Amino acid sequence: MKKKFLKLFTSVAMLALVFCLHQNVRAEDIAQPTEKDVYIHHDDGEDYVANRYERAIVVDRVVYQYLPEKDSYRIVAFDDNDEEFPEGITFKPRSEVRGKPVTGIYIDGEEDGPSYLTRLNLVLPDSVKDIEISGASFGSITLPKFLTVTPGGIFESDFEQIIIPEGTTNVRGINDIWKLRKMELPSSTKKIGKYFLRNSSDLRTVYIPEGVTEIGAEAFSGCPKLEIYIPASVKKIGRNAFKKTDQYGQVKK
Repeated sequence: MKKKFLKLFTSVAMLALVFCLHQNVRAEDIAQPTEKDVYIHHDDGEDYVANRYERAIVVDRVVYQYLPEKDSYRIVAFDDNDEEFPEGITFKPRSEVRGKPVTGIYIDGEEDGPSYLTRLNLVLPDSVKDIEISGASFGSITLPKFLTVTPGGIFESDFEQIIIPEGTTNVRGINDIWKLRKMELPSSTKKIGKYFLRNSSDLRTVYIPEGVTEIGAEAFSGCPKLEIYIPASVKKIGRNAFKKTDQYGQVKK
């Protein structure tokens, strides 16, 4: 009887110890990268370094940078230092790294050099709210759900496809996009902001769904190859929208 009691007591004690250790690990903050954790992108071994990111961590070849002031991460690069990415590779960055949310993306292809001349397909997590992309070259980019891109958020880049998910009501902040031939807006769209897809010179077709009520100033301007059909729901078109566009369809009756 004493042996059984001792065995039971030992088992309970071990379980209690494991539980306490687990609670202590959960209670402690997971260490985040420091200034000494530096990712250098495309060091050619001479005097030129394309870019360097402090407080960086690489997970599945995606480079995340920790922002102490926001207590979150942003996507800053894709790690192809060791080898080039295969054609058509798809990246789906994480929504959380080391217990902290991934809330932004900052890509400057002009600074980061040849990395973004490959055809990557990027699917952003819904946790991303701040987008700054320029000089990049992706086969496709899928934006987060319900995101409103701030003006100038995505510009001067090569995208063959931009996917805006259903649920988005206000599209804006994307302009000077090359190699984009077709753009389909979600049926939830209500407003097209000013400058949207301005100077996207390869654009030929845009699907504007019924329900859109406003098209902002200079939207689709500088798109000489574009032919577009405007639904009857559109009541307001801003100044110089479609300027330098060869033609666009009549309002649907």
